[in-house]
Amino acid sequence: MNEAQTAAFKATAGTVTLAGLSHPTLAETLPTSDTFAVPTADKPIRINFNENALGMSPKAQAAARDAVTKANRYAKEEIITLRHKLANQYQIPETGILLTAGSSEGIRAAIEAYATPDSQLVIPELTYGDGEHFAAIAGMKITKVPMLDGWQFDINGLKQAVEKYKGPSLVYLVNPQQSDFNDYSGRSDRTLD
Repeated sequence: MNEAQTAAFKATAGTVTLAGLSHPTLAETLPTSDTFAVPTADKPIRINFNENALGMSPKAQAAARDAVTKANRYAKEEIITLRHKLANQYQIPETGILLTAGSSEGIRAAIEAYATPDSQLVIPELTYGDGEHFAAIAGMKITKVPMLDGWQFDINGLKQAVEKYKGPSLVYLVNPQQSDFNDYSGRSDRTLD
């Protein structure tokens, strides 16, 4: 075979292999995990990547198996439907919802939308690192605010960092916060005026 034929064969073989992966029988062979394993020194619960230590629920496993046959298609129609349902449930405009493949994509988009040469990102010193990562790539100044006792956000410190800076500021808060696993949704001090 010449180089062109070899390249065509490799591309075809790869396509055939990938096409086989979307076959429904693959999902039927995947192991399921219905029980919780107590963590040990050799098998700790990994919390640094926001993973679910309990594994997928049986309902999620069933939904994943059912979706495998459509996994080779773009979910354009489903995304529109999901955005509409979310907007109705939370009583907000559909334009206020950004659906992404994981949080990193949304964080990157938000940082890039607001990054300017004179802007800063204000973050708690301990937080999910993607905001800082994408702000650094965008050339933003990064201001870290120390945590309070008990690993709580210093809301006043975040406000002061914004007030002291002469340019635009983007404040980055992650909820639930990975450093302390607290959910800040219902707290009265969560608003930055």
